[in-house]
Amino acid sequence: MDSQDKQILDLIQSGFPLTPRPYAEVGRELGLTEAEVLARVRSLRQRGVIRRVGAN
Repeated sequence: MDSQDKQILDLIQSGFPLTPRPYAEVGRELGLTEAEVLARVRSLRQRGVIRRVGAN
């Protein structure tokens, strides 16, 4: 897990954006594309770092 993965986790845990395209919003904050964020989240899920992403 690199620093960008950690930043993504921090943003998701501290307040996942409730917008039509939340991963695009996360990407904007980190200087990544929506596709890059989605690929990283997918990888984190496959490695068991993330179990689920959802709003409470």
